[in-house]
Amino acid sequence: MKHQSRLNRSVLMLALAAAYPVLGYSAAGTAQFTSGDVSVRRGAATQPLAKGSTLESGDAIITGARGLAQVKFSDGGSVSIQPNSQFDITRYADKNDAKEDSFLVNLARGSMRAITGLIGKRNTANYKVTTSTATVGIRGSSFKLSYNADGTLSVATEQDAIEVCTAAGCVGLTAGEAAIVPNATDLPRRSNVVSSYQTDQFRQNPEVAGNQTNSDGTSSIIEGPRVLTGLTFVGAGLLTYEGGADGYLYGSSDGAGVTEGGNLTSYTSVYNDQAALSAGGTATTYYTSGSLATRDYVTLGSWSAGTWSYGEGMSLAAETTYTPLAFVAGVPTPNESLAALNGMVGEYSLVASTPIFTAHGNGTLESSSHISLQFGTGYSEGSIHLDMTLPYQGSSSSYNLNGYIYGYGSTLNAYASGEGASAEGYGFPIGPDGSKIGLSYVGSYIGGGFSGAGVFGRTSMTQALPGSYYASISSLDGGYVSLYDGEGATVIAGAGGSDVSKFYFPDGPSYYWGFENTGVRQNVATVGSPGSGTYLSLGMWSSSRYFEAEGSPTNYDYTSDYDKSAYIVGTPTLNISSLSGEATYSLYAATPIHMTNGETGTLNSASMTVNFSSGDPSGTLNMGVTLGSLGSHSLSGSVYGTGNATFYAGLSITSGGEGGADAYGFFSGDNAEYAGFTYRGYHYGSEYTYFGGGAILYGDGVDPEYTPVIGIDSGTYGGLRTLAFGGDFNITGGTPFTSGEYVFDGDHTVAGSGGYGGVSAGTNGSYNFNGSVAQSGSHGEGDNFIGWGKWSSGSAYTGSSYSLDNAHYITGKPTPSDHFSSLSGTVSYTPVGWTNPVSSVAGEGQLTGATLTADFTGLTASASVNTSFNGGANTLAMTANNMPISTASAMFSGTATLGAAGRISGMFVGDYASKAGFVYQMQDGTLGRVSGSVAFQAPSPQ
Repeated sequence: MKHQSRLNRSVLMLALAAAYPVLGYSAAGTAQFTSGDVSVRRGAATQPLAKGSTLESGDAIITGARGLAQVKFSDGGSVSIQPNSQFDITRYADKNDAKEDSFLVNLARGSMRAITGLIGKRNTANYKVTTSTATVGIRGSSFKLSYNADGTLSVATEQDAIEVCTAAGCVGLTAGEAAIVPNATDLPRRSNVVSSYQTDQFRQNPEVAGNQTNSDGTSSIIEGPRVLTGLTFVGAGLLTYEGGADGYLYGSSDGAGVTEGGNLTSYTSVYNDQAALSAGGTATTYYTSGSLATRDYVTLGSWSAGTWSYGEGMSLAAETTYTPLAFVAGVPTPNESLAALNGMVGEYSLVASTPIFTAHGNGTLESSSHISLQFGTGYSEGSIHLDMTLPYQGSSSSYNLNGYIYGYGSTLNAYASGEGASAEGYGFPIGPDGSKIGLSYVGSYIGGGFSGAGVFGRTSMTQALPGSYYASISSLDGGYVSLYDGEGATVIAGAGGSDVSKFYFPDGPSYYWGFENTGVRQNVATVGSPGSGTYLSLGMWSSSRYFEAEGSPTNYDYTSDYDKSAYIVGTPTLNISSLSGEATYSLYAATPIHMTNGETGTLNSASMTVNFSSGDPSGTLNMGVTLGSLGSHSLSGSVYGTGNATFYAGLSITSGGEGGADAYGFFSGDNAEYAGFTYRGYHYGSEYTYFGGGAILYGDGVDPEYTPVIGIDSGTYGGLRTLAFGGDFNITGGTPFTSGEYVFDGDHTVAGSGGYGGVSAGTNGSYNFNGSVAQSGSHGEGDNFIGWGKWSSGSAYTGSSYSLDNAHYITGKPTPSDHFSSLSGTVSYTPVGWTNPVSSVAGEGQLTGATLTADFTGLTASASVNTSFNGGANTLAMTANNMPISTASAMFSGTATLGAAGRISGMFVGDYASKAGFVYQMQDGTLGRVSGSVAFQAPSPQ
């Protein structure tokens, strides 16, 4: 695969400027970074400038056509020097004295960016940059200078203010403003083009600029064309040939784009890198969001024929035409804003994409594609998952690519591979707080090369919890289940310690190991809160990654991918040795059981008796499980304390077959009120089947808020609505509704067994779910409660009786109609629970992805589901876009617009739509009818 890029070099310098602490130098400074042709002239001698070289007053730094350099001065300031430049250190003195300090430098040619240090802060009069036409003084912290081809000088501020002076006088520029200096005798002329750096909204004071004129009487305000400035551009071009194609990646930053008719038609960076729509080509825009004023502008598009060329002096071809060229252009997140996200993890789902261009027609980047990015100090790293459908010889195939994404500052590089395909990409975080990621990518498969681009939107943000924790995890690894545990973990999680996305352990002074989510997160239950004596969080990851890192927890040097994982993290009981007596524990919450045969099991019951009197706890653990088609089994065994509130249990299957299990866990609470553990086991029949999961138990005297594994307490809940799709009727011809959807309103009686049943007070008659609970869960309480599940059998009465066998449901109190007027904008919801999909042909499968986005301004909702059956051999997915939201009922419903034929019906729950859920059914010739349900939560209270 061929690729070239300027993106890394053009932005890496800015990240390095903030990455190092202030140092004390006896000389002027140090060459912190050099690339390409860079030399230093000292007196009559000129020699190459290497990284780490000391610089002195009187030195001149000279860069060639591909040269870049960054100087770190002793006062903490820095200067980035661009290609074809000469930067002279005229007089530099760091005396730590405002009367004796001096920072006098000269830009003889080319371009530079400066960040001021202590000299300018102690006394702004001591900081000057001279050029052939003007002198620049500062009242702020950073700015940029660049000579233009016509001999004029461009000046732009990044933060605070600067003063630009010529023989005619001085012009002050505030943050985000720009000016052009035409010559040494005229006033600098303000430009209505804002700085290409990430600044606040462009501001210009008319009292300052309105009456300024040049020496010939013309206005000093330039009435230039409206352009989009301060943009980063990443593109993916395709060169086709008979039977195949090659993809090429490009990128550049600090540039401006021109739009015509709403479509981006050209882009030019400060390095003169250029991309443009070719004559006769067609521009297509797939997505545009934000604005320059709010610094979150992004546009996604493609040109049927487009060109890319590097700036003058580059050794590459002057111009190359691609058919097509896909791209993302937008305002990158400032480095200082990225630094503020240090330690946090953003989860991003696909918002929009171009087609995937190939020599055999267009493919699709599926909505299940997602990115997880952990932000560090100047460096970010995470995982990327791309689901693609690509054409070849008249048919299409699915490809699932997994890999990693990393970058310095506001540049990102991505690599992903899977069976039969691989891809790499360039990208960048977008907006003031990195709320989106733009990515262009190229790759190869059996049909040759492909290219495309997409925009990903952040759905959630988690961060490192204060303190250290215990953790245990059970992970499905192909034909085996692995079990890990450890102490002293750093846990990265959402608000309240739920929604864990990563945890890792120290292993020596500078080494780490741990696990991170690479798929869909499901928070099963959280007890207590981080930082307190009681805290446990239990959850599932649809896929995960084991990693080892050296130097920092994001500097991976080994990784291994896993399928489903169940985890428990939390605060251990500190005084375990001081406890005495016997305690009995009951099941509070449990994850589904993952199995190596592709099925999903259920932990139906669990109890533990522990004696604390001996110092190390000891006792027995009993579990009742249903292992899919392998049936129900009982397991029992001894519990042994292993020190520091941890325990191990060795179990044997005592009924229903042969096998056993191991469990690792720990106690939590001041008096060990709770216990959490994960386990792995095996069942032996005609062959070995391995399984794993996790659970929380509660001890004597604890009154749990709810028990998600078996539903909520019995009672009547006023005003709930239930949406249900039965698995055993056709979605286009089912009864009682043509959609195959049952809607029940009114007061629901909730059975303690977890099956929602009873009498509806609405007009729909009565309904009973009288079968066994296959899966169920609940999230929240009161008006914000949402429940989901599936019953093996049931019935409904609406004048006649109807079967609800294999019914998947969502239940909750709909958002009041008058509250929708308080909602606006677009909200991307995060899955919090779901049922495993059921196929009328293949049986139970796995949900591999689900999205829900609500536009409360336009009152539309878009949703997608991705399912997998037979161990991944068969997949089925669909997307329903722009479904109307009814404020009267809080419901949305619509048929599939992409993927398989099907229907999605859902509703918003909570006072202000803090939660939502939908039921779905889709069908094709291989899997027949596929049904399921998904529950969601908004990233923050609405």
